[in-house]
Parts: sequence; C-alpha cells; structure tokens
Amino acid sequence: SMSIPQQAVNLNVTGLLNVLESARKHGVKKLCLASSAAVYGESPIQPKVETMTPDPRSPYAITKLDGEYYCGLYQREGWLATACLRFFNVYGPRQDPHSPYSGVISIFAALVAADRTVTVHGDGAQLRDFVYVGDVIVHLLASMRHLATNRVAAVLNVCTGRATSISALAETLARLHQRAARITHGPARAGDIRRSLGDPARATATLAVRAEVTLEQGLARTLATPQPATA
Repeated sequence: SMSIPQQAVNLNVTGLLNVLESARKHGVKKLCLASSAAVYGESPIQPKVETMTPDPRSPYAITKLDGEYYCGLYQREGWLATACLRFFNVYGPRQDPHSPYSGVISIFAALVAADRTVTVHGDGAQLRDFVYVGDVIVHLLASMRHLATNRVAAVLNVCTGRATSISALAETLARLHQRAARITHGPARAGDIRRSLGDPARATATLAVRAEVTLEQGLARTLATPQPATA
C-alpha cells in the first residue's frame, strides 16, 4: 500500500462500499468487517485497546479505519448490524508464501523447511501478536451470532494478548524443524509497526470466546500441513 496507495483505496474502501450497498439493497441484516491492528499505529501504549485513538501509519491502515467508519455509519442509520474485528497477525496452514501479501510466518516456514536463510527486516526485535486462523474463525462466527441479537456496533481486537519478537519466531520455527536457525538481516520496511500487542478482554467479554491456540501449537499445525516452497 505504500507504493500503490490508490489500489488500497480501490479494494478496501470502494470495494467495501460496494459490499455495504449491496447488503443494504438486498436486505442483509448483519456484516463482519475484517479490520486490522494496523489502525493503532505506533502508539507506545501496550497492549492496544479498542478505546485508543487510532494513528494509522500506512495507506492500508487508513483504508481499514475508513472501513470501520463506514460500517459505523450503516449501523447508525439502521441499514444493517456490523462488527469490525481488528485482526492482529493471522497465520495458519496453506497461507501462500509466494504472495506479496502473505504473513511472515508462512514465508519463514517455507524458508526453514527448505533449509534456507531467513531474512529479517530490521533488527528482529519487532513485537507481534500472532493469532491462529482457527481462533480468528471462532471470533468471526461468534460475532455473527452476537449481531443476530445485538444491534450495537462492535469494534473488537482479535488477538492473544501475547507478544513474540520476529527473531524469536524464526528461532522457534527452526527448533520445530529440528535444525539450527539461519538468520540474516535486511533493511526495515517502510510503514512497518515496531510493536503490536493486543488486549483481547473486550472481545472475550462481548463474544464469550478467546484465542486458545498457543503459538507453538499453531506453528506445529501449520508445519504439519504441506506448503509450497519459496521460489
């Protein structure tokens, strides 16, 4: 999104408006938006809570926040019930390591499986709240159940409340593969967030669910599923 911001707007704002308008015209009653922890930006406050003032630092993050505002508008006008789920770093089996939009875990996992060197952008001390895709699905389903009986717009974190550094992630993947970690460092990425840790308390209180899968459990499930190696 830093290099092609207009595409981010076309997909995440115009695309969402198309969905919202279609839902309104056809009488759809509820909608869940996949938002992002990126809306929090670089606030030093940890963990991130939903009541914080957003500070998006990339076109992608801005478009996700725009999406939340549009969902809130459609909710207030009574056109459909909405929930905005701020996903933290989602990972899991069959995530394509070749995609430029893929998460760091799928890329690192493919490299470690091929016994190749992992390139970490920056110093590797960046902190992330990695949440397993199965737990994300649990939150999505619970949100749709919640919207069936509650018409109040919800903005909720989907996270574990546990932080892992990028370097520790690479080392954990190597250990699960029973081999030494081969890590090199490259330049930091533009627009990258230094620390991203979420507070799951509001989602747990609202939806009566929580992220149950630990990082090691999720990584083991991810590695147990065959994935294509990087080119």
